Amino acid sequence: MSAIATLVDCGGERHRLVWRDGELQAADHGDVDGERTLAVLGGTSCPCVEALDAWSRHADDLAVLSALTRGPAETIDRPRRPRTGWVGYAPLQARRPPYRSTMVAVAGRGRGGPALGAEAPDDLEVLYGLGPALGSRLVAAVTRRCLERVAAGDAASLPALRASLAGRAGLALSIWSDGALPVRVETAAPDEPPSLRRDGDELVAALRLGWVADIWGRGLTSVGDRFVLGGQEDASGDMVLSGLSPDLERIEEIRVRIDGAGR
Repeated sequence: MSAIATLVDCGGERHRLVWRDGELQAADHGDVDGERTLAVLGGTSCPCVEALDAWSRHADDLAVLSALTRGPAETIDRPRRPRTGWVGYAPLQARRPPYRSTMVAVAGRGRGGPALGAEAPDDLEVLYGLGPALGSRLVAAVTRRCLERVAAGDAASLPALRASLAGRAGLALSIWSDGALPVRVETAAPDEPPSLRRDGDELVAALRLGWVADIWGRGLTSVGDRFVLGGQEDASGDMVLSGLSPDLERIEEIRVRIDGAGR
Protein backbone atom coordinates (compact mmCIF):
# COMPACT_ATOMS: atom_id res chain seq x y z
CA MET A 1 0.00 0.00 0.00
CA SER A 2 1.47 3.31 -1.08
CA ALA A 3 1.27 6.76 0.49
CA ILE A 4 -2.02 8.61 0.05
CA ALA A 5 -1.94 12.01 -1.72
CA THR A 6 -4.50 14.78 -2.07
CA LEU A 7 -4.20 17.76 -4.41
CA VAL A 8 -4.89 21.21 -2.98
CA ASP A 9 -5.23 24.57 -4.74
CA CYS A 10 -2.66 26.60 -2.80
CA GLY A 11 -1.36 30.01 -3.87
CA GLY A 12 -2.55 29.53 -7.43
CA GLU A 13 -0.79 26.17 -7.77
CA ARG A 14 -1.75 22.53 -7.22
CA HIS A 15 0.09 21.19 -4.18
CA ARG A 16 0.23 17.73 -2.66
CA LEU A 17 -0.78 16.85 0.87
CA VAL A 18 0.54 13.37 1.57
CA TRP A 19 -0.03 10.81 4.31
CA ARG A 20 3.33 9.06 4.63
CA ASP A 21 5.03 7.22 7.49
CA GLY A 22 2.18 8.00 9.85
CA GLU A 23 2.28 11.76 9.27
CA LEU A 24 0.44 14.37 7.21
CA GLN A 25 3.02 16.18 5.08
CA ALA A 26 2.96 19.17 2.72
CA ALA A 27 5.08 17.73 -0.06
CA ASP A 28 5.47 21.02 -1.96
CA HIS A 29 6.37 23.27 0.99
CA GLY A 30 9.95 23.26 2.24
CA ASP A 31 9.64 25.72 5.15
CA VAL A 32 6.20 25.26 6.65
CA ASP A 33 6.93 27.45 9.70
CA GLY A 34 8.19 30.26 7.49
CA GLU A 35 5.16 30.11 5.22
CA ARG A 36 2.87 30.12 8.23
CA THR A 37 4.50 33.32 9.47
CA LEU A 38 4.33 34.98 6.05
CA ALA A 39 0.63 34.12 5.74
CA VAL A 40 -0.13 35.73 9.10
CA LEU A 41 1.92 38.86 8.42
CA GLY A 42 0.59 39.25 4.89
CA GLY A 43 -3.05 38.65 5.80
CA THR A 44 -3.29 35.75 3.34
CA SER A 45 -4.07 32.07 3.65
CA CYS A 46 -2.07 28.96 2.81
CA PRO A 47 -4.43 25.98 2.49
CA CYS A 48 -1.64 23.39 2.81
CA VAL A 49 -0.38 24.87 6.08
CA GLU A 50 -3.99 25.37 7.18
CA ALA A 51 -4.59 21.63 6.80
CA LEU A 52 -1.39 20.68 8.64
CA ASP A 53 -2.32 22.95 11.53
CA ALA A 54 -5.88 21.63 11.65
CA TRP A 55 -4.53 18.10 11.87
CA SER A 56 -1.97 19.00 14.55
CA ARG A 57 -4.80 20.32 16.73
CA HIS A 58 -6.94 17.21 16.25
CA ALA A 59 -4.50 14.31 15.88
CA ASP A 60 -5.88 12.67 19.02
CA ASP A 61 -9.34 14.25 19.02
CA LEU A 62 -12.34 11.91 19.25
CA ALA A 63 -14.37 14.43 17.21
CA VAL A 64 -12.42 13.28 14.13
CA LEU A 65 -14.08 9.86 14.42
CA SER A 66 -17.58 11.31 14.05
CA ALA A 67 -16.79 14.19 11.67
CA LEU A 68 -14.79 12.41 8.97
CA THR A 69 -15.73 9.83 6.37
CA ARG A 70 -17.20 6.41 7.15
CA GLY A 71 -16.17 5.23 3.69
CA PRO A 72 -16.09 6.16 -0.01
CA ALA A 73 -19.74 5.17 -0.49
CA GLU A 74 -21.01 7.50 2.22
CA THR A 75 -23.36 10.26 1.08
CA ILE A 76 -24.05 13.35 3.17
CA ASP A 77 -26.85 15.75 2.35
CA ARG A 78 -26.07 19.11 3.91
CA PRO A 79 -26.69 22.72 2.86
CA ARG A 80 -24.11 24.09 0.45
CA ARG A 81 -21.87 26.85 1.67
CA PRO A 82 -19.38 27.62 -1.11
CA ARG A 83 -15.82 28.29 -0.02
CA THR A 84 -12.72 29.27 -1.96
CA GLY A 85 -9.23 27.82 -1.98
CA TRP A 86 -9.87 24.10 -2.43
CA VAL A 87 -10.83 22.14 -5.53
CA GLY A 88 -12.90 19.02 -6.29
CA TYR A 89 -11.33 15.60 -5.83
CA ALA A 90 -11.75 12.39 -7.78
CA PRO A 91 -9.98 10.56 -6.31
CA LEU A 92 -6.76 12.39 -5.41
CA GLN A 93 -8.00 15.96 -5.21
CA ALA A 94 -9.42 17.87 -2.28
CA ARG A 95 -12.37 20.19 -1.88
CA ARG A 96 -13.96 22.15 0.87
CA PRO A 97 -17.02 20.29 2.07
CA PRO A 98 -20.38 22.03 1.42
CA TYR A 99 -21.09 22.51 5.11
CA ARG A 100 -19.58 23.88 8.27
CA SER A 101 -19.06 21.23 10.93
CA THR A 102 -21.06 21.72 14.10
CA MET A 103 -18.88 19.29 16.06
CA VAL A 104 -16.05 21.65 17.02
CA ALA A 105 -15.13 25.20 16.00
CA VAL A 106 -11.59 25.79 17.16
CA ALA A 107 -9.82 27.45 14.22
CA GLY A 108 -7.86 30.48 15.25
CA ARG A 109 -6.86 29.13 18.64
CA GLY A 110 -3.22 28.47 19.36
CA ARG A 111 -0.46 27.96 16.82
CA GLY A 112 -1.37 28.20 13.17
CA GLY A 113 -4.56 30.24 13.46
CA PRO A 114 -6.02 32.00 10.42
CA ALA A 115 -4.37 34.95 8.78
CA LEU A 116 -5.28 38.36 10.14
CA GLY A 117 -8.54 39.58 8.65
CA ALA A 118 -9.32 36.22 7.05
CA GLU A 119 -12.38 34.09 7.72
CA ALA A 120 -11.46 31.30 10.12
CA PRO A 121 -12.13 27.87 8.61
CA ASP A 122 -13.47 25.14 10.84
CA ASP A 123 -10.69 22.65 11.54
CA LEU A 124 -12.83 19.56 11.05
CA GLU A 125 -14.29 21.04 7.88
CA VAL A 126 -10.77 21.44 6.52
CA LEU A 127 -9.91 17.83 7.38
CA TYR A 128 -13.17 16.54 5.89
CA GLY A 129 -12.33 18.44 2.72
CA LEU A 130 -9.21 16.34 2.19
CA GLY A 131 -11.44 13.56 0.87
CA PRO A 132 -12.27 10.00 1.96
CA ALA A 133 -8.96 8.34 1.04
CA LEU A 134 -6.82 10.65 3.14
CA GLY A 135 -9.59 11.04 5.72
CA SER A 136 -9.55 7.32 6.37
CA ARG A 137 -5.87 7.51 7.32
CA LEU A 138 -6.58 10.36 9.71
CA VAL A 139 -9.39 8.39 11.36
CA ALA A 140 -7.10 5.35 11.64
CA ALA A 141 -4.38 7.45 13.28
CA VAL A 142 -6.77 8.90 15.86
CA THR A 143 -8.14 5.40 16.52
CA ARG A 144 -4.65 4.04 17.22
CA ARG A 145 -3.88 6.85 19.65
CA CYS A 146 -7.17 6.37 21.47
CA LEU A 147 -6.58 2.62 21.71
CA GLU A 148 -3.19 3.32 23.28
CA ARG A 149 -4.94 5.38 25.95
CA VAL A 150 -7.45 2.58 26.53
CA ALA A 151 -4.61 0.07 26.89
CA ALA A 152 -3.06 2.38 29.48
CA GLY A 153 -6.25 2.26 31.52
CA ASP A 154 -8.12 5.32 30.25
CA ALA A 155 -11.56 4.07 29.17
CA ALA A 156 -13.00 7.50 28.30
CA SER A 157 -12.53 6.88 24.57
CA LEU A 158 -14.42 3.58 24.49
CA PRO A 159 -17.92 4.90 23.62
CA ALA A 160 -16.59 6.90 20.66
CA LEU A 161 -14.43 4.00 19.48
CA ARG A 162 -17.38 1.63 19.61
CA ALA A 163 -19.60 4.06 17.71
CA SER A 164 -16.87 4.52 15.09
CA LEU A 165 -16.53 0.75 14.66
CA ALA A 166 -20.30 0.28 14.37
CA GLY A 167 -20.70 3.00 11.75
CA ARG A 168 -17.71 2.14 9.59
CA ALA A 169 -17.99 -1.64 9.76
CA GLY A 170 -21.75 -1.40 9.28
CA LEU A 171 -21.36 0.56 6.05
CA ALA A 172 -18.62 -1.75 4.80
CA LEU A 173 -20.75 -4.82 5.54
CA SER A 174 -23.79 -3.34 3.82
CA ILE A 175 -21.72 -2.74 0.69
CA TRP A 176 -20.13 -6.20 0.81
CA SER A 177 -23.49 -7.94 1.24
CA ASP A 178 -25.28 -5.68 -1.29
CA GLY A 179 -27.62 -4.58 1.48
CA ALA A 180 -29.34 -7.96 1.50
CA LEU A 181 -29.90 -7.85 5.27
CA PRO A 182 -29.77 -5.27 8.06
CA VAL A 183 -26.39 -5.18 9.78
CA ARG A 184 -25.55 -5.04 13.48
CA VAL A 185 -21.98 -4.55 14.67
CA GLU A 186 -20.86 -5.56 18.15
CA THR A 187 -17.49 -5.02 19.81
CA ALA A 188 -15.47 -8.19 20.31
CA ALA A 189 -13.26 -8.47 23.36
CA PRO A 190 -9.49 -8.37 22.71
CA ASP A 191 -9.21 -12.13 23.40
CA GLU A 192 -12.36 -13.01 21.43
CA PRO A 193 -12.03 -14.11 17.78
CA PRO A 194 -13.90 -11.79 15.39
CA SER A 195 -16.93 -13.27 13.69
CA LEU A 196 -19.79 -12.64 11.29
CA ARG A 197 -23.00 -14.65 11.39
CA ARG A 198 -26.59 -14.52 10.32
CA ASP A 199 -29.04 -14.13 13.19
CA GLY A 200 -32.61 -14.31 11.93
CA ASP A 201 -33.13 -11.49 9.48
CA GLU A 202 -29.87 -9.62 10.15
CA LEU A 203 -26.10 -9.96 9.86
CA VAL A 204 -24.28 -9.69 13.18
CA ALA A 205 -20.58 -8.91 13.24
CA ALA A 206 -18.36 -9.01 16.31
CA LEU A 207 -15.15 -7.10 15.52
CA ARG A 208 -12.29 -5.77 17.62
CA LEU A 209 -11.91 -2.02 18.07
CA GLY A 210 -8.59 -2.13 16.21
CA TRP A 211 -10.43 -3.16 13.02
CA VAL A 212 -10.99 0.51 12.11
CA ALA A 213 -7.26 1.28 12.19
CA ASP A 214 -5.85 -2.03 10.93
CA ILE A 215 -8.42 -2.98 8.28
CA TRP A 216 -10.79 -0.13 7.39
CA GLY A 217 -8.11 2.56 7.50
CA ARG A 218 -6.01 0.60 5.01
CA GLY A 219 -8.88 0.01 2.59
CA LEU A 220 -8.89 -3.73 3.30
CA THR A 221 -12.49 -4.29 4.40
CA SER A 222 -12.93 -6.82 1.61
CA VAL A 223 -10.48 -8.70 -0.60
CA GLY A 224 -12.04 -10.34 -3.61
CA ASP A 225 -15.36 -11.68 -2.38
CA ARG A 226 -14.12 -12.11 1.20
CA PHE A 227 -15.08 -9.80 4.07
CA VAL A 228 -12.04 -9.17 6.26
CA LEU A 229 -12.71 -9.87 9.93
CA GLY A 230 -9.26 -8.90 11.14
CA GLY A 231 -5.57 -9.21 10.55
CA GLN A 232 -2.08 -8.52 11.78
CA GLU A 233 1.36 -7.81 10.38
CA ASP A 234 3.89 -10.61 10.37
CA ALA A 235 7.67 -10.38 10.67
CA SER A 236 8.09 -9.90 6.91
CA GLY A 237 5.84 -6.83 6.83
CA ASP A 238 2.95 -8.62 5.16
CA MET A 239 -0.58 -8.17 6.48
CA VAL A 240 -2.13 -11.55 7.24
CA LEU A 241 -5.90 -11.19 6.96
CA SER A 242 -8.83 -13.42 7.92
CA GLY A 243 -11.29 -13.31 5.02
CA LEU A 244 -14.80 -14.74 5.38
CA SER A 245 -16.57 -16.25 2.38
CA PRO A 246 -19.94 -14.85 1.20
CA ASP A 247 -21.76 -17.92 2.54
CA LEU A 248 -20.29 -17.14 6.01
CA GLU A 249 -18.91 -20.66 6.20
CA ARG A 250 -15.17 -20.46 5.37
CA ILE A 251 -12.38 -18.26 6.68
CA GLU A 252 -9.38 -17.95 4.39
CA GLU A 253 -5.93 -16.57 5.21
CA ILE A 254 -5.04 -13.75 2.82
CA ARG A 255 -1.59 -12.14 2.67
CA VAL A 256 -1.23 -8.52 1.54
CA ARG A 257 2.02 -6.58 1.17
CA ILE A 258 1.94 -3.35 3.20
CA ASP A 259 4.11 -0.42 2.15
CA GLY A 260 5.27 1.23 5.38
CA ALA A 261 5.09 4.70 3.82
CA GLY A 262 1.33 4.46 3.54
CA ARG A 263 0.66 3.59 7.17
